Amino acid sequence: MGRGATEKLSEGFSNSMSADRRHLRRAGRAKRRGLSYGEQQAHARSACRIVLRSGLLLAHHRFSAYFAADGELDPEPLVARIHQMQREVAFPVINKPDKQRTMRFQRLRPGQALALGPLGIWQPAATSRFAIPGWSLSMMLVPLVAFDTRGTRLGMGGGYYDAYLAKLGKRQPFLLGYAHECQRVENIPRAPWDVPLDAVATETSIYFISKRAKRFIRVYNRRA
Repeated sequence: MGRGATEKLSEGFSNSMSADRRHLRRAGRAKRRGLSYGEQQAHARSACRIVLRSGLLLAHHRFSAYFAADGELDPEPLVARIHQMQREVAFPVINKPDKQRTMRFQRLRPGQALALGPLGIWQPAATSRFAIPGWSLSMMLVPLVAFDTRGTRLGMGGGYYDAYLAKLGKRQPFLLGYAHECQRVENIPRAPWDVPLDAVATETSIYFISKRAKRFIRVYNRRA
């Protein structure tokens, strides 16, 4: 059962809130799909520059990213810079869709083999040898369909990231949403399972949202 279906069934989450999220999800996907190839590439380069200037990468040692699909902001330029810094980058691996929404992360180095996953998204060829435990991740680049400046993230509806983060409990990595600016909305009804983002990077700016994100930028600006 997908996340969109479980929203209808969750206690304390109204039908109208669920409908609002479905509408925002459709609109967000349409907006990012409507960007031209040239715009997509320009946004990816610009977001990379903005994150590098922020100093955020210097505060973290092990990252996760994703292979862009369905118009998502492509983190590839940023991943290339992280590899240049000799830092590890892991990518999500889904062996097969299941009710538990099982997802794990696997280290990927330049030139390693890729495979098309069951959801039609590229992922590292599955091997336990390169598996990365979630608690060891320092920063996660998180794809999304829509976001607001409270840190609420709306994904594709499968619930894989929600389930993965829920298993980590309090050992959450720094969650950096990665999106086109056109995906920002005024307000997303927050569901009980939503884990707020620490910050969101777009091609125009970074929104520092959580206390630890704001604390980082204060310290970084004093040192700069």
